[in-house]
Amino acid sequence: MSQKEKEIILSVCLTCKLNEDENNSKLAGEKLAHKLIDKFKNKKNVTLRGVNCMSNCKRSCIVSLTAENCFTYVFGDIDPKNSDYINSLQELLLTYSKSEDGFLRRRHRPEIYRSNIVGRFPAINSKSNIIINLKK
Repeated sequence: MSQKEKEIILSVCLTCKLNEDENNSKLAGEKLAHKLIDKFKNKKNVTLRGVNCMSNCKRSCIVSLTAENCFTYVFGDIDPKNSDYINSLQELLLTYSKSEDGFLRRRHRPEIYRSNIVGRFPAINSKSNIIINLKK
């Protein structure tokens, strides 16, 4: 693991809905984004961005994290009312920022982020041993 924290892009779907959103003016994705802004506004190595639909409505609310030459992770089923998701995300980002290629084994992620992973995508130039070149 490297000691320097890498620059991370944390994306949140702004248009995610939950069942209770039917009667509210603010969508769950927007609520989550505002909580993330409050939590990470002073975090120098995290760029927070909203995305108008991340196309994963069955697993909303959605966030993703990525960094240059690193694996990208997508997590769903995040409840913006549950502060454990927001607080544990800080721990997840710290662990991610210290890993060389952004690869996080399940056991290295906070408990709350172990079962709600939607996808893990390698960087184009990844040399990870979990990647197998299928072309001869």
